[in-house]
Amino acid sequence: PRDNEEGGKYGTGVITATYKEGAEVELGVELTANHQGFFEFRLCPNNNPKRPVLNSCLDQHLLHKVDGSGTRYYPPPGTRKMYMR
Repeated sequence: PRDNEEGGKYGTGVITATYKEGAEVELGVELTANHQGFFEFRLCPNNNPKRPVLNSCLDQHLLHKVDGSGTRYYPPPGTRKMYMR
């Protein structure tokens, strides 16, 4: 498994936060190499750490930017820590 998947380094089943649908969340990314791409974030409701999260579920729960400008975050040139809502 990958680090964030069940059985991986961080996939331990520990719930560190709970959000209600429609709540604003702050997301952080450390960009170490900028290839002029973009970020998108997805969540899948899953309360069972023994059940893998499927891409089909993630594709149904794409997070939208608070300002209403879509789902893609385009970082400026360079490397940096970025925070988005």
